[in-house]
Amino acid sequence: KLHRYIFELEEKIGREINTVHMTLGEFKDKIKGKNAFLKRVLSGEKIFIKGDEDALSGIVKGRQD
Repeated sequence: KLHRYIFELEEKIGREINTVHMTLGEFKDKIKGKNAFLKRVLSGEKIFIKGDEDALSGIVKGRQD
């Protein structure tokens, strides 16, 4: 279902959306390890499908699970 939504969104905005799948635990481990890819993603422009910048910031700073 998500794949179909992303495809439709790509068509709508006229650009490719690259996705990376990981668990919350993997995400937090990568943040703690100062993963270069995630640093670039987090500092760049984002289009939120679910949640917002505040929710993401809370996860990155360890305020939410």
